[in-house]
Amino acid sequence: MRNILTLGILAAMVPFIAASQDNHYEFMRMGSRSSILANSGLSRFEDQAAVIANPATLSFANNSSFSFNSTAVGLNSINFENGLGQGFDIKYGTMTVLPTMAAGVLKPKKNKKDWVLGYSLYHSMHDRLRFSDRNIMQTNVINDVASPGNENYLAQYNLSHDLDEVTAVLGLGWNLSDKLALGISQSFTYRSEELNNTFTASAIPLNALTSSVDVVSYSTDFYTNYFKVMAITKVGLAWELEKWNIGLTATLPSLGMFGSGTVMGEGSLTNVHPGGDLTKPRASYFASGSAKKEKATYKKSMALGLGISRPFGNVRLYGAANYYGAVKNYAIMDPGPADFIQPNTAANEAVTADFMRVWAGNRSLLNWSLGADWNYKGTRHMLFSFHTDKQFANLDPEEPGQNLTIKNWDNYHIGVGTQQTFGQSDWVIGLRYSFAKKDDARQPYSFDDPTEGNNLQGEPKTGTVVATSIQLMLSYAFRFKPRS
Repeated sequence: MRNILTLGILAAMVPFIAASQDNHYEFMRMGSRSSILANSGLSRFEDQAAVIANPATLSFANNSSFSFNSTAVGLNSINFENGLGQGFDIKYGTMTVLPTMAAGVLKPKKNKKDWVLGYSLYHSMHDRLRFSDRNIMQTNVINDVASPGNENYLAQYNLSHDLDEVTAVLGLGWNLSDKLALGISQSFTYRSEELNNTFTASAIPLNALTSSVDVVSYSTDFYTNYFKVMAITKVGLAWELEKWNIGLTATLPSLGMFGSGTVMGEGSLTNVHPGGDLTKPRASYFASGSAKKEKATYKKSMALGLGISRPFGNVRLYGAANYYGAVKNYAIMDPGPADFIQPNTAANEAVTADFMRVWAGNRSLLNWSLGADWNYKGTRHMLFSFHTDKQFANLDPEEPGQNLTIKNWDNYHIGVGTQQTFGQSDWVIGLRYSFAKKDDARQPYSFDDPTEGNNLQGEPKTGTVVATSIQLMLSYAFRFKPRS
């Protein structure tokens, strides 16, 4: 325990980069032991998070219990090297204190064939990101016929993104036989998401006397927020054999209940050649529109889980795999050709419809995990795990509208911790280290090579994202005495 605490303190003294969460299924871990052992709860009853992982394992609980699970401290930052062009890195960092789960198990009687109830309220997802940068330089942006030589180029980029999910779940597990159990759970999730994305750029001639244009500028501002309430049903089976524990789960696609949101957009072009064609006379354009109280849709895919575990002496090993199905591209919100302040033509309305549409789509994927529980002394355990956490977004460049996905790289998580039992209480403390790297992360805009032909946005290429994070994880569970 002393060594784990020391490691946690040392970790807090180092700057870290936060792994992503907004586009991943398995960033958050739930439960006192399951938070360190990854998907261990699929195959056997580990803690009160059984109602989340596999409700069938609830039937193997020996008594009623309650747990509070927390990610006590997380040092978070993210670094996008060359994110806005060569040498223009964008970064963000925070320190968070995030309660994760409160959960309990209610076992009415000692008889093994009686049903067992599980319940939980937990923070199933939380993500926050802020990117911003500014560039001022002298470079040749405007055609020399209109403005000889260099101009003052000023560009700003700002991105803010917030995502939260809170889930309440109630489940039942009961024994079909001494070795086989069935379970079912019903979850209700409240999801909220907010995104603001702004880019502005201007080119101002250095010598007004020799220039025929005062300024050339481009700006775009997109904002959206929505909330959605969903219901999700999970069924599970669990086998408790002589040495092996096996668990199967099937999660049905989410059922949307209600939700709404807002989409707002604004864009302007000042003194530009239409379409970047230098032979056409300069013109200016402005558009601004909004759609409020739009019906919002969000879909979670079906999922299948398989977990196994087996003891080898005083070490129990775990293995698990989770498959997540694809979700075809769909509109989260689609206001259509909303009213804009602009020349009201059929062509402009088509552009408006594309700009205001918010969409999503999921690809299928498979995550897997390995874990180990070493009972090295009496009631003391060391816990270890490794698991994958792949991104699921389908970023189709041909799909019209705005996709809210920002973090589209795969994470890998390593967990280590210790568990100590004192009477009827279990304490778990551990660390989880996460890492990822993406060499071809697409730049949203670029401060490199701005010209009139690219509307002062530069030529976006790719940069490198290296993401790591560390979290100090704490949890406490209290077990009530079995009823006679």
